Amino acid sequence: MVKDKVLDIICKECRLEALEKLNTAVMLEMSNLSYDELHAVLKQFERYNFISELVMHRVEFKLVLQLEALDFRKNGGFKSHDDLLKLNIEKLLLEIESLKPIFPDRVNTITAIIANITQALSFFFSNKP
Repeated sequence: MVKDKVLDIICKECRLEALEKLNTAVMLEMSNLSYDELHAVLKQFERYNFISELVMHRVEFKLVLQLEALDFRKNGGFKSHDDLLKLNIEKLLLEIESLKPIFPDRVNTITAIIANITQALSFFFSNKP
Protein backbone atom coordinates (compact mmCIF):
# COMPACT_ATOMS: atom_id res chain seq x y z
CA MET A 1 0.00 0.00 0.00
CA VAL A 2 1.45 3.35 -1.09
CA LYS A 3 0.58 5.25 2.10
CA ASP A 4 2.37 2.59 4.15
CA LYS A 5 5.42 3.00 1.90
CA VAL A 6 5.44 6.79 2.43
CA LEU A 7 4.95 6.32 6.17
CA ASP A 8 7.84 3.81 6.28
CA ILE A 9 10.17 6.19 4.45
CA ILE A 10 9.32 9.11 6.70
CA CYS A 11 9.66 7.03 9.88
CA LYS A 12 13.07 5.72 8.77
CA GLU A 13 14.42 9.07 7.55
CA CYS A 14 13.20 11.45 10.25
CA ARG A 15 13.93 11.94 13.90
CA LEU A 16 10.99 12.27 16.26
CA GLU A 17 9.83 15.75 17.14
CA ALA A 18 12.49 17.42 14.99
CA LEU A 19 12.04 19.58 11.92
CA GLU A 20 13.39 17.53 9.02
CA LYS A 21 14.05 18.34 5.36
CA LEU A 22 13.46 15.67 2.74
CA ASN A 23 14.16 15.72 -0.97
CA THR A 24 10.89 15.80 -2.89
CA ALA A 25 12.27 14.13 -6.04
CA VAL A 26 13.72 11.24 -4.02
CA MET A 27 10.42 10.75 -2.18
CA LEU A 28 8.47 10.83 -5.46
CA GLU A 29 10.75 8.20 -6.95
CA MET A 30 10.68 5.97 -3.86
CA SER A 31 6.90 6.18 -3.46
CA ASN A 32 6.03 6.13 -7.19
CA LEU A 33 3.58 9.00 -6.65
CA SER A 34 3.03 12.27 -8.46
CA TYR A 35 3.75 15.48 -6.61
CA ASP A 36 0.02 16.13 -6.06
CA GLU A 37 -0.56 12.58 -4.76
CA LEU A 38 2.38 12.82 -2.36
CA HIS A 39 1.12 16.19 -1.15
CA ALA A 40 -2.35 14.71 -0.55
CA VAL A 41 -0.91 11.77 1.41
CA LEU A 42 1.23 14.08 3.55
CA LYS A 43 -1.74 16.38 4.21
CA GLN A 44 -3.70 13.34 5.38
CA PHE A 45 -0.78 12.36 7.63
CA GLU A 46 -0.94 15.86 9.06
CA ARG A 47 -4.68 15.49 9.75
CA TYR A 48 -3.98 12.15 11.46
CA ASN A 49 -1.31 13.89 13.58
CA PHE A 50 1.43 11.65 12.15
CA ILE A 51 3.36 14.75 11.08
CA SER A 52 3.16 18.45 11.77
CA GLU A 53 4.56 21.69 10.36
CA LEU A 54 4.38 20.40 6.79
CA VAL A 55 5.82 22.79 4.22
CA MET A 56 6.04 21.26 0.77
CA HIS A 57 7.93 22.55 -2.26
CA ARG A 58 8.91 20.98 -5.56
CA VAL A 59 12.55 20.60 -4.47
CA GLU A 60 12.21 19.72 -0.80
CA PHE A 61 9.66 19.48 1.96
CA LYS A 62 9.84 19.92 5.69
CA LEU A 63 7.93 18.17 8.43
CA VAL A 64 8.04 17.11 12.05
CA LEU A 65 7.49 13.40 12.68
CA GLN A 66 5.12 12.66 15.56
CA LEU A 67 5.11 9.57 17.77
CA GLU A 68 1.60 8.69 16.51
CA ALA A 69 3.15 7.78 13.14
CA LEU A 70 5.53 5.26 14.69
CA ASP A 71 2.76 3.73 16.78
CA PHE A 72 0.45 3.39 13.78
CA ARG A 73 3.26 1.88 11.68
CA LYS A 74 4.20 -0.54 14.47
CA ASN A 75 0.57 -1.72 14.62
CA GLY A 76 0.51 -2.64 10.92
CA GLY A 77 -0.21 0.66 9.22
CA PHE A 78 -2.93 1.28 6.68
CA LYS A 79 -2.96 -2.27 5.30
CA SER A 80 -3.64 -3.70 8.74
CA HIS A 81 -6.29 -1.05 9.36
CA ASP A 82 -8.06 -1.91 6.08
CA ASP A 83 -7.81 -5.66 6.71
CA LEU A 84 -9.30 -5.26 10.18
CA LEU A 85 -12.24 -3.31 8.77
CA LYS A 86 -12.87 -6.02 6.17
CA LEU A 87 -12.71 -8.75 8.84
CA ASN A 88 -15.18 -6.87 11.02
CA ILE A 89 -17.62 -6.58 8.13
CA GLU A 90 -17.30 -10.32 7.47
CA LYS A 91 -17.91 -11.01 11.16
CA LEU A 92 -20.98 -8.78 11.09
CA LEU A 93 -22.35 -10.69 8.11
CA LEU A 94 -21.89 -13.99 9.95
CA GLU A 95 -23.65 -12.61 13.04
CA ILE A 96 -26.55 -11.39 10.92
CA GLU A 97 -26.76 -14.74 9.18
CA SER A 98 -27.18 -16.42 12.58
CA LEU A 99 -30.25 -14.22 13.17
CA LYS A 100 -31.94 -15.37 9.96
CA PRO A 101 -34.16 -18.01 11.64
CA ILE A 102 -35.46 -15.42 14.12
CA PHE A 103 -35.89 -12.41 11.78
CA PRO A 104 -35.86 -13.73 8.20
CA ASP A 105 -37.32 -10.62 6.51
CA ARG A 106 -35.11 -8.12 8.30
CA VAL A 107 -31.93 -10.16 7.85
CA ASN A 108 -32.28 -10.09 4.07
CA THR A 109 -32.66 -6.30 4.13
CA ILE A 110 -29.69 -5.83 6.47
CA THR A 111 -27.56 -8.25 4.46
CA ALA A 112 -28.32 -6.31 1.26
CA ILE A 113 -27.33 -3.04 2.94
CA ILE A 114 -24.06 -4.53 4.20
CA ALA A 115 -23.32 -5.95 0.75
CA ASN A 116 -23.71 -2.45 -0.71
CA ILE A 117 -21.41 -1.00 1.96
CA THR A 118 -18.84 -3.73 1.32
CA GLN A 119 -18.94 -3.04 -2.42
CA ALA A 120 -18.44 0.69 -1.82
CA LEU A 121 -15.55 0.04 0.58
CA SER A 122 -13.83 -2.32 -1.84
CA PHE A 123 -14.02 0.41 -4.49
CA PHE A 124 -12.56 2.90 -2.01
CA PHE A 125 -9.73 0.58 -0.95
CA SER A 126 -8.77 -0.26 -4.53
CA ASN A 127 -8.75 3.38 -5.74
CA LYS A 128 -6.88 5.34 -3.09
CA PRO A 129 -3.25 6.42 -3.34
